[in-house]
Amino acid sequence: MTINPNDFNELLNDDQKVQIAKHASPLEMGLIILTLAKDKLGLEYLSTNEIVTILETLGISVYKRGIQNSFNSSGHKYIKIDNSGKYPKYKAMIIGKEYVKEWLLPIGPSVLYIEGGKPFTTRKKLEEIIHDLKGDICICDTYLGERSFDIISSLPKECKLKFLTSHLSGDPEKIRRVQKDFLIEHPKSEFRLYQKQDLHDRYIVTNNNLLIIGHGIKDIGNRESFIIIIDSLIGQDTIANVKINFDDKWKSSQIL
Repeated sequence: MTINPNDFNELLNDDQKVQIAKHASPLEMGLIILTLAKDKLGLEYLSTNEIVTILETLGISVYKRGIQNSFNSSGHKYIKIDNSGKYPKYKAMIIGKEYVKEWLLPIGPSVLYIEGGKPFTTRKKLEEIIHDLKGDICICDTYLGERSFDIISSLPKECKLKFLTSHLSGDPEKIRRVQKDFLIEHPKSEFRLYQKQDLHDRYIVTNNNLLIIGHGIKDIGNRESFIIIIDSLIGQDTIANVKINFDDKWKSSQIL
């Protein structure tokens, strides 16, 4: 199959090209092109000359020797080599594609529109998002109610959850009974009550993501709102600052 380097121009946006040019290693650059070639254009194998030409067409400068050396030292975990022709050609394997998948995510926040009057449908969407979160998870929500537990119950059980709130919405005794049941299945979770008046924003923050939620978790979907998802690739500083702010409030809060 004839390779047209210009075909790759439409597969990456300008921000992605800039990030790859600034921060990707030669191994990552090569694997990115091999992944796009196979998954988007149906090209099984590429030579290092073809990879360098494609990168240069994208405006990304790299030495051919850098690509070649990185492929030679990476082993067969990332790539498969075809030595049947005059020059070796390479194909990205599953582990190689996994290694560079973050580079191929769209650059920019994802926005999920929440249509009002569809609480059940919306809760299912949020549960799916929460289910995929990993590591330590911090949730800031002004109101904690019985329905809040329905959604956060989809969190992976191995995750450590910190839930910060300033109001209990409903009968406190009922909420605490539900909380007790929740902790049996999610023992790494903790809930605290922040008693000052400056808790307003609703968000979920992890090491890798920030979800800004336009409506309280317990009532999400009752009214029109949005969920904005910011990945660490574009919002590392913002995520770090939010976590610092959360931790400051957490330290001065009362254990529920």
